[in-house]
This record gives sequence, structure tokens and C-alpha cells, in this order.
Amino acid sequence: MKICHSCGGKISKQFLHAALIASTLLSLITCTKTRQPGSVSVAIQKLKTKDYAVCIAEIDRVLAAGQESAVAHVRRAYCRSATGDVDGAIADYSAAIAFSPKNPASFNNRGAERMRNKDLDGAVADFTTALELNPQYAEAVRNLGTAQRLNGNLQEALAEYSRAIELDPSNARGYFDRGVTRIEAGDGAGGLADLNNAIERDPKSAAMYAARADAYRQQDKDDAALGDFTQAIEFEPRNPGPLYRRGCLYYDRRAWKEALADFAKAIQIDPNDQTYARIRTALVHLRLNEMDEGKESLRHCPLDQRKYRTTGQRASQLS
Repeated sequence: MKICHSCGGKISKQFLHAALIASTLLSLITCTKTRQPGSVSVAIQKLKTKDYAVCIAEIDRVLAAGQESAVAHVRRAYCRSATGDVDGAIADYSAAIAFSPKNPASFNNRGAERMRNKDLDGAVADFTTALELNPQYAEAVRNLGTAQRLNGNLQEALAEYSRAIELDPSNARGYFDRGVTRIEAGDGAGGLADLNNAIERDPKSAAMYAARADAYRQQDKDDAALGDFTQAIEFEPRNPGPLYRRGCLYYDRRAWKEALADFAKAIQIDPNDQTYARIRTALVHLRLNEMDEGKESLRHCPLDQRKYRTTGQRASQLS
């Protein structure tokens, strides 16, 4: 079994955040059926064009004028979340809940933001409340499963994902989440079957192809993994995760030129968060006896990462 020190966890988080945004948009679309004041209408248009700063400013004007509503707070929460203001999003969802305490979507979305903030207990409480209000809310069931997974409760997470699939069998994300959790729990075959089902339902998801590539790697099916990593990169060429992990596959195959190319692209895309790519690059240069190039790559790594081991070598040999 090949285990690659990678940003595989990031893939899931990115997918989770995308799913959060999609579910929030669905609740926003539902809210737009009611007539809104002028500034809120402007905010809606800016939200559709992803002009989040203007959207927030327009809603600030509405709230400052005393026109508070659950809808206004939900819209601003979405914009704040999209700009990375998780605390602000949580505050707005809390305000929306105060106006409309029977709306399960606000609890679900606040729970997802709390999960992003690593407040897993708060997230579980919100998802549980959402399901008390609507037991058929598949998105909240999936999110509850993810919170359980992040808490290390893999069997509880699998049970929630299975329930979500029963509620919404056409949704790829339920199979994706259960698949990666099954793999994490040691059920590689079951995980791969779920990822196949996920890709059948969403054949253009880079995250799903990258996850299935990881599953193939664990089963020593490197040719299949290479194909899936390449497909993921074609769908999302600016995502450094699949590039790094394909580079690791090339590394294990001693395809040094290809490995260096993938690591270099990953570093170029995200130069501040590619320590492992830099270390792998240093190790390739070590194997090629290119000491100066290896030292240059290692120079950019945090000191506490320089003793990283792979294939019996120390990157610290270069320092």
C-alpha cells in the first residue's frame, strides 16, 4: 500500500466548502421569492455576479436603516463566508435564526461555518437541530456525517452518510463522503465502489477523480491512479493538490523529470503551502546528485519539516 504525504485532506475540505456554498445558494434562491427593498435587490444582483464586497455594503445599508430580516442576514452571511469571514458569517446566521428559529437551512449553514471554524461540537448541535426541524434534510445529514468524521467517529460518520444516500440517492456527494470515509476506515474496496458511484453522478468533479486516484494508489493500481490524477488536473489545472500527488506517483516510479515538473507547478500555484512539494523536489535532486538545486529547494522549507523521510532518504542530508 502506498501512502503519500499530501494535501488529500484539503481536497475534501474544498469539496465541503463548495457544497456549503451550493446549499446556501439554494436557500438564498428560495428566499428571493419574496419581494425585497431596493438595496436588498441590488445586493441580490451583486451576489449573483460574485461582487461580494458591494453585496455586503448594500446589506449593511439595509440593516443600518433598521430593515432587519432573516433574508438580509442570510445573504450577508453567504457573502462573508465567500470572502473568508467565517466569524461574520456565523454571526449573521445566528441573527437570521433569531428572526426565523424554525428555518433548518440557517442551522445547517451555521453548522457548516462552525465546522470550518473547527467548532465541531457547535456544528453537531446545529446539524442536529436542523434535522429535528426537518428529518428529511439530506444536506444536514451529510454535514453531520462530516462533523463526526472530523471528530474521529468514523462508524458514526458512515452511518450518517448512508442515511444521506437513502434520502438523496442521486447526489454524488453522499457517495463521495462515504467513499473517502470507508477508505479512511480501512475498507478500500467499499470506498472505491462509492467513488465510482460518485463519479457516475458527477463526471466532471476534480475532487472525486483525485480521491479515486488516491484509492487506486492504496491498491497499487498506479496506472489507473495516473489517469484519474491527470483527469482531475484537466478539470482544475490551478489546484495544486492533484499535481503534488501525481508528482509523488512519478517519484515512486523514478520518473524524475515528470515528478519535478508537477512539484514545480504545485509550488508555483501555491508557493506558501507546498512544503512537501519542496521537500520532494529536494529529494529528487538528491537522487540526481544535484546538491545545489536540492539545497535551494530545501532553503524555503520550515526547519521543523526538514527531517521529513521518504524512500529511506533524509531531506536534511542536503542542509
